[in-house]
Amino acid sequence: MEKKQENSIKLAAHGFIFNSQNEILLLKEKGEELWLGLSGIISQNQEPLEVIKQKALKELDLKVNNFKIFDTGLVGDLVVLRFIANDVSGEIKLTGKYQEFAWYSFTEAKELKNICPIVKKNLIKMEAEIEGGAADQKYLRALADYQNLLRQHAADKTNFIKFALANFLEEILPVYDHLKLSVASLPEAEKNNSWVAGVTYVLKQFKDTLESHGIEEIKTVGEKFDHHNMEAMEGEGEEVIREVMAGYKLNGKLIRAAKVVVGESK
Repeated sequence: MEKKQENSIKLAAHGFIFNSQNEILLLKEKGEELWLGLSGIISQNQEPLEVIKQKALKELDLKVNNFKIFDTGLVGDLVVLRFIANDVSGEIKLTGKYQEFAWYSFTEAKELKNICPIVKKNLIKMEAEIEGGAADQKYLRALADYQNLLRQHAADKTNFIKFALANFLEEILPVYDHLKLSVASLPEAEKNNSWVAGVTYVLKQFKDTLESHGIEEIKTVGEKFDHHNMEAMEGEGEEVIREVMAGYKLNGKLIRAAKVVVGESK
């Protein structure tokens, strides 16, 4: 009986090494005129990366640290893994089957007349792959810029609102102060009047609304004089004994110092 020959898949690696100037390494085998990329046969149970590392080190004296598969194809009975290696170190020393090497840009390499047609075709595919990666990087940079712009816009909007509110407070707080003084200066007999009770309730609503927007009234009478938040109109001492005009903070920032009279603590 005739023995059937078993078919087995044969693998090869073929690809391109880049330098820091984004130039491609092309090679000529001894006795040949066509420019090629780095290639090697992958035996069973061998890792493609290890084959590429070994070939680069043995025949070029280059250390390949990493690579990326960008395409696969069938050439005769070979399944070819096409790769890009841009993480390499060392200086080229031809010690194997190659007789010449050169670094070319994409444009220069594609215009070479003595470049292997399959290599030229692979270069075009590889260029599209790299440009796609560059587009991804541009997209990520654009996305980061956009997110930074959104954050800056949000910060500017917050600052604008705070600034606009501060300007508004300069006009509305005197109205609030005068309303408080009007009620406080009423005789005790009139404070039980229903009209006064209504105004007092409005004042409470006014105060609650201001506080809900981050506006805080500075405590004065009975407190120790604070030169950061208060302005002494008269008197000597460390204790505030009377408030002349209320002071306010907006979100913790002083917008108007309290005007006070100071004296010695009793």
